[in-house]
Amino acid sequence: MNSAYVADLEEDLLPEDLRRFDGRADLERISASASLFTDPVSGYQLAVFNVNKKAFETELGVDLVYWDKTNDTFSLIQYKRLERAATDRATHTYDWVYTRESELKKQLALMPTLANQSVMSRDWRLTPSPFWFKFVNGDAGRDDDNIVLKGMYVPAEYLRLAVEDGTFRTGERGGFRLGHSNTRYLTRAPFVELLRRGLIGTDSVHSKHLHAVIADLSRTGRQTLVAVKDKWVSESAAGVAPVLDSSAPF
Repeated sequence: MNSAYVADLEEDLLPEDLRRFDGRADLERISASASLFTDPVSGYQLAVFNVNKKAFETELGVDLVYWDKTNDTFSLIQYKRLERAATDRATHTYDWVYTRESELKKQLALMPTLANQSVMSRDWRLTPSPFWFKFVNGDAGRDDDNIVLKGMYVPAEYLRLAVEDGTFRTGERGGFRLGHSNTRYLTRAPFVELLRRGLIGTDSVHSKHLHAVIADLSRTGRQTLVAVKDKWVSESAAGVAPVLDSSAPF
């Protein structure tokens, strides 16, 4: 078949991660854009939402929301497709790379710089922020192994630093070129394990905010999401640790 018709774009690959997790959890499709995975042995539950081109993406710059129902944490993920590029034309070798620097910066700018300042052990996380990028090879959808698509899971806060300090200026004439060789990342197995153990994602305060957002989206659309983002941004700018407040509007 003509390669132009079988080439997967980001929008084609996203649904694949809605029907895959760790190869053993039972899948329940809630809708075309939401799935629930349940481990038949441990009872662990994970809900996955595709929010591409919806309020979550336009406000927070993410395509997928992973809600770990068991630990009540949210991990927010922006999806990026890597493209094949030659590394040595003489030997016909290539690598999968991402070169759209301006798009990456735009989506990073949408993500609040959250700092998890845990005061309880259950809120301790390995990463201070729940925002991640997932870079997938353009041919990742060809493997049907019932596990999340192979890719590079990269913390957003690491990307902020790497973009600014020139880590990815390794292309021709110093061009922007992000790939496996110059990026610090997790593969899918470690990422899934950290997710299952509640070691990444939102703390209880930020989870509470997102619960309000999800409950509100069906009624007032983006209103609560914008309010939550504004609150996160102001807290980050002030360096204030969030405190649970039952009287808060969200």
